[in-house]
Amino acid sequence: MSCVNEDLGKLYALNGRPDLVRYSDRGTYSGESIPPPPPPTKCPQVPGLNLCGGACGACPDPTNQICMGRSPLHPYSLCVNKFGKVNMPTTCKMGNGNVCNYLGAGLKCLTFKVDTASQSIADVNGMCVSPAICDAAVNGYPGGASCTTGSM
Repeated sequence: MSCVNEDLGKLYALNGRPDLVRYSDRGTYSGESIPPPPPPTKCPQVPGLNLCGGACGACPDPTNQICMGRSPLHPYSLCVNKFGKVNMPTTCKMGNGNVCNYLGAGLKCLTFKVDTASQSIADVNGMCVSPAICDAAVNGYPGGASCTTGSM
């Protein structure tokens, strides 16, 4: 999985292969532009969750967190744990195999709720995050998320 400029997604779509591109929440690439960040006074407060990007600012712990997830379905990014030397979260599959727990006590697998056509892809491309982040996302992340212990 790689992050690329949106122009590459448009190029794939123009050449008949939009199915090879996903938004950062793993939703189906429709060609719809990601909405611009909201004005500075429009970052919502979600208890227990740090929203980030645009009006919401940076993650409070950039050494250990990465800002990701914004898409047409999720108007705000959120701060999630990153592990090791890579600038990405550790991936997991939705399920109850406890794979995230091996990375740290009680970590959970966060998956974004996306369109029906792409939900199975989102479910196998979740992120191991702290239980507090996962539970807060389930309870209030705009656009929706699910939380399990993760599987391999």
